[in-house]
Amino acid sequence: MLINLIKYEMKAMGRILAPIYLLLIAASFLLSMTINSSLEDNSLLAMIFNRFDFIFVILFFLVTTGTAVVIAVLVIQRFYKNLLGTEGYLMFTLPVTTGQHLISKLVTALIWIALGGIAGGIGGLIIVAMSGDMAEFLEALRTNWTAIAGFVGNNNSVAGTLWILVIVLLGILASLMHVYAAFAIGHLWNNHKVLGGILAYIAIAIAQSFLSNRLIDTAQNAFSERSFTSNGLFVTTYNPLPAILVMLVFFAVYYAITWLLLERKLNLD
Repeated sequence: MLINLIKYEMKAMGRILAPIYLLLIAASFLLSMTINSSLEDNSLLAMIFNRFDFIFVILFFLVTTGTAVVIAVLVIQRFYKNLLGTEGYLMFTLPVTTGQHLISKLVTALIWIALGGIAGGIGGLIIVAMSGDMAEFLEALRTNWTAIAGFVGNNNSVAGTLWILVIVLLGILASLMHVYAAFAIGHLWNNHKVLGGILAYIAIAIAQSFLSNRLIDTAQNAFSERSFTSNGLFVTTYNPLPAILVMLVFFAVYYAITWLLLERKLNLD
């Protein structure tokens, strides 16, 4: 049944996000043509793109910004409307647990966010390919990524890449559960439930910011290794485990809050 929930969510979100992602790629193509035409020939096509270059730049900016906004709004809407709104009467009569409902929301949102990242990456490559030196760009990207991943993985770029993927994945999941927990708390208000969710989100964000910095610093001191250099200075080896553990803690807390409120305190009246 969990698979069916995920399929349903994928289709529901895909009807809106798939066309937007295609529009993002198309806007990237138009922007790349504008840049390319301004650098090359004086053909009729180049003149057309040069004439409307400002419009294409604005279009690209609007589509890029709009894509991020739509993803955020849709993630909230699908959770709120599907589980806390009128659709909740139907959803909670299905032979699935509250945990399965949450997992389906998390998995679906994660997949569409990842697809959005891929669409943005494709758009970026189109712009570079048609208006710049792709080989030079890829080489610079490889060099910078190797340096970043090598730092995270302590001179092992492969390990660093895996750590970064884990950190990004947990960061997205924790952020999603942050949103879900906030609106589940806001739903406890008899009136102005959406406002309650927004205020709860802000309050949780402030508390998380205050706690996470201290937790990460404490864990970093416990996990990191220090050694002396030849000139007697301390060198601290970066360890990604503290950040991962802190995100796991926040994810678990948000998940527990959301599950308890949906399981024990949900009022759809």
